[in-house]
Amino acid sequence: MARSDVKIYLSDAGRARKRKRTLSALLVVLLAAYSALLVFCLLSFRTGFFRAKDIEITGNREVFSAEIMTALEAQVFAGSYVKYALGFKNILIWPDTIQNPGKFLPQVKSMDVVKRYWSKKIEIRVVERKPYGIWCMGTEAPECFWFDGDGYIFKRGLSTEGNIIKSVSDLSGRKLGLGNRVLGEDFFPNLKSAFDVLEASGIGTRSVELKDLALQEVAAKTAEGPLIYFSLRFSAANFLDLLETLKGTKAFSKLQYIDLRIQNRAYYK
Repeated sequence: MARSDVKIYLSDAGRARKRKRTLSALLVVLLAAYSALLVFCLLSFRTGFFRAKDIEITGNREVFSAEIMTALEAQVFAGSYVKYALGFKNILIWPDTIQNPGKFLPQVKSMDVVKRYWSKKIEIRVVERKPYGIWCMGTEAPECFWFDGDGYIFKRGLSTEGNIIKSVSDLSGRKLGLGNRVLGEDFFPNLKSAFDVLEASGIGTRSVELKDLALQEVAAKTAEGPLIYFSLRFSAANFLDLLETLKGTKAFSKLQYIDLRIQNRAYYK
């Protein structure tokens, strides 16, 4: 046999042994994976190893725990047959955070899930939305809702006027409801700044009116003086000193209006 033939034979034999070792290693990996999957299935379906003994809901004051539990069942299962098979109390099917809880419960801002494997317990930490003000639409029998500090409508309310509760009368003809935002992200912070300067300056306000959203402005009806116009295009914070000064004058109650709709400029009469 020629040397070249010997080299070819040895090379072929080496490749054959290498393929055999590779196949053996792959078989071992597949068997290990299958065994792990089998153990996992046995622990998940046939035993209570991953089954929680208790699901505790904390942090809720306004929303009933039963309502939260019903909403959780809809969101945790999310139409998955595998999750249904594993069961609602199986810790493995639970995410770390419940996404968009306001879809089912407008009063809930967030829900975080704490999974305690050793004590077999699931804790749902609920953060409810805090009321910032009341938003009313229309003049005849206005429809009113509470909204939070993000401008999110989360609960029905009643029409009100005064300094204790921030109130907006929306006469623009819009129809808003639970889960909507009263204003877009470009405008809502500026509305909040208007409320802030009114409160900081000590000017009592009966209500704030939004007549036409296209004008991008609101008008505050004060309890003891003029109508104050604010723009929704920019923050009202720079007008605080001016309002404090005007509030301290005897002529304040005689003013008809204060116009703050132009940035860094004020007009009053």
